[in-house]
Amino acid sequence: KILGSPRYSDEWLDILSKYIKPYRVEKDKNKLKIVLFLRNINYPIFWDEVVRTIKLILQFPSVYLIVKHHPRNSEAKRLTKKLIKLYPEIKKNIDVNLEFIYHAVNSDSLLKWSDVIIDVGTSVTWEPVKKGKPVLMLEYTYANHATVSYYIKSSEMKSRDDLYDTIQKFIENKNFEFYNEDERKRFVREVIDTPDKYILERYD
Repeated sequence: KILGSPRYSDEWLDILSKYIKPYRVEKDKNKLKIVLFLRNINYPIFWDEVVRTIKLILQFPSVYLIVKHHPRNSEAKRLTKKLIKLYPEIKKNIDVNLEFIYHAVNSDSLLKWSDVIIDVGTSVTWEPVKKGKPVLMLEYTYANHATVSYYIKSSEMKSRDDLYDTIQKFIENKNFEFYNEDERKRFVREVIDTPDKYILERYD
């Protein structure tokens, strides 16, 4: 029995990895695979800017984008309708290089599938940071400052220009050295593995 949330411990991640169902998309071949994790629609997010960001990402024909709605968001489809209403051309990209996912696929499967994760300030991104997978925080879509961005400067996207330039780098080379390892390890040490990484052993 697990109490609390030990999801970021190495031991628990090893256990979960055995049960994660792989996610497959036929249309993602030879494309940069990006997942955008959204927050609840009722959170103070600049949603119009999120829409503009999605539109920007779709300008890259070599990108396949999945937009994952927040699991505790009962009004997720209302947001999808808003996206398409604001930019009708987004609808044209569905079934080409854009996919909206609600509850059918869990976040762990999408994290494993993706090359790059984009986020608007959720804790789901801590896991890929720990594993060394690139996480881009859309700081220009909310008023606060994400913990990941505070520790890791390369993750901080201050504008759509920053995002555009970073995606272009990943298209040119998926494996380019994105993280400053000292920053990433400090984040893991001070935020996740604190006071140490033996999290499960402290559960009684």
